Amino acid sequence: MKKLISLLAFLIFTLFYSQEIGYTIIYKVTYIPQKEVKTEKVEYMALKVKDFKSKFYNLDVEKLDSLVAINDASITDDIESPNLKFTIYKDLNEKSTIVFSFFNQSKIVYKEIPVKYKLINTKPKKIENYNINEALADFGDRNWTILYTPDIPIFDGPYVFSGLPGLVYKAFSKDLDYVFELVSITNSIKIKPIEIPKENVEKEIYAKKLQDFKNDPAHHDILYKNIWGDIFHYKYKGQTPEEIKKQEESFKKIIEKYNNPIDKDVFLLNF
Repeated sequence: MKKLISLLAFLIFTLFYSQEIGYTIIYKVTYIPQKEVKTEKVEYMALKVKDFKSKFYNLDVEKLDSLVAINDASITDDIESPNLKFTIYKDLNEKSTIVFSFFNQSKIVYKEIPVKYKLINTKPKKIENYNINEALADFGDRNWTILYTPDIPIFDGPYVFSGLPGLVYKAFSKDLDYVFELVSITNSIKIKPIEIPKENVEKEIYAKKLQDFKNDPAHHDILYKNIWGDIFHYKYKGQTPEEIKKQEESFKKIIEKYNNPIDKDVFLLNF
């Protein structure tokens, strides 16, 4: 009987990690973008997994890009731009995580430290016929609870969460400001191989530069690019004090729309 179970487990593992097959896992993200308002917003993100590598990205960004390609401004006017524009790459063999984002139209790519988990030894519970186990983690100055299922042997999940003995079914911060919930999982041989970008900055250095920019934007030029590719370059040098103050107030309003970032250590600002 034990041999039969072991064989079955091996066959399932082989099926999920076949080099010919990739997986697209959709997560619903419910979060609170503004600390003071406590109004929830929902975005959808996808986790693509193939050949022991994965990419986690925002479906709403992908949707906007496709609409822009149609070149019809009226379609996108009613769509609110998503806040969660970062992309997470993982090499599951190497147990490495890469965060990709943009700041001031510069590509930001940094390596993230592996998440450490505390597995909770309680009897698995059932959710939608899945056996669900629980783990705890601290990341980005937030306390997280992660529910995962060993029934799906994809050792990955949304955001930076990976390395648990099963697919992450749900992950939520203690304050419930961020909640990731599994929506669907599909497989396909059409998923392209995932290329992981190379690190170009250390997280700590990027965090400091970004904080300096937020504290005093008047000492930095702002390069903004909208979804249509229009570029707006704000140069503070040579402007009057009144013009500088106006631009700083405008920038602060942008920050206030999303002042509760998922990682409190690094504000993944994308304006």
